[in-house]
Amino acid sequence: MIAGNPRNGIAVTDTVSGFISFNTFGGGFAFGDAAPNGEDGIYISSTGGNNEVRTCILSGNTGNGLHIDGDATGVQVTDTACGTNTHINAKLPNGANGVLISGTAHGNALGGFQPSIEMRTHFSGNLGNGVAGAGPGERKRDQKGENGLRLGPPRFHDPQIPEQNRGGPTGPRP
Repeated sequence: MIAGNPRNGIAVTDTVSGFISFNTFGGGFAFGDAAPNGEDGIYISSTGGNNEVRTCILSGNTGNGLHIDGDATGVQVTDTACGTNTHINAKLPNGANGVLISGTAHGNALGGFQPSIEMRTHFSGNLGNGVAGAGPGERKRDQKGENGLRLGPPRFHDPQIPEQNRGGPTGPRP
């Protein structure tokens, strides 16, 4: 569990390669309420590649559940929920977005590069957007994997767990 930290729950920076966050509860107690990190649940700006966020609940943070920033590359996100409780049936919102992709991050995959045995990646219930892009990262949201981001089989918006904003996938917050 990575919760209640004054900054990020986990920060993966520099040239780290092979980082795996598995069964992590970032910003919330397992099967309980929020225990927010002061910034993001997991922050990744590493250029090392081959980093994975898998089977995590990144909810209840002051900032984003997951922030992929800088020139981060090779990040796979699978079987993860941002903005929901552990059972993925009610919201436990992050203060900003479920996932924020910013800077010049490229070559990353929401839903993973390979099919997963469990298709339960959710980005829903946040105070901001489920998935948002900022700056040059905004252009990285295509379905074919061009320009750096591959969108796999995740559910970006679950109507049963609505976002708090009034915009579209990257629309403005009220």
